[in-house]
Amino acid sequence: RVVVAETMVDAVVVGTGLAGLVAALELLDRGGRVVLIEKQGSMGGNTIKASSGINFISGTPTPGAAVDDDDYQRQKESFLHDTLQSAGSRATPELIQLLVEQSADGMEWLQSRAGLEWNNNKPSQLGGHSHARTFLPSQGGTIGYTLVSALKTLLEEYQT
Repeated sequence: RVVVAETMVDAVVVGTGLAGLVAALELLDRGGRVVLIEKQGSMGGNTIKASSGINFISGTPTPGAAVDDDDYQRQKESFLHDTLQSAGSRATPELIQLLVEQSADGMEWLQSRAGLEWNNNKPSQLGGHSHARTFLPSQGGTIGYTLVSALKTLLEEYQT
């Protein structure tokens, strides 16, 4: 614990991009007291700038849905291969594997906790992808703005 502005908190989260906002919300949901720190004048970090969409295994039309195991495995291998190739010499294979393995769970969390829906479960195929796996919010707008706005609204429910 640290003392911030004479208030006892359990965690200080630095940055209000997707990772920081999700971390803060998870802590608050578990009863923690959190302070968010952002160096910019507004929330969102680099996430707010994202416009292309968000990727998860396109073999799952809805996160958690039952799909053909062979198709799901091909989609995982494709996602892993495409991301490793894109990252080139900067790749950290263990982290990319974790991204691939947990992408559907992350999308399911964003859907169930933040109320986001994904362009009628119809992924797009962007450059560098061997399969369609990029989703946009059904609510409209860019993915970055939609993510930050939804999470900010949830965080404001905890504001004291």
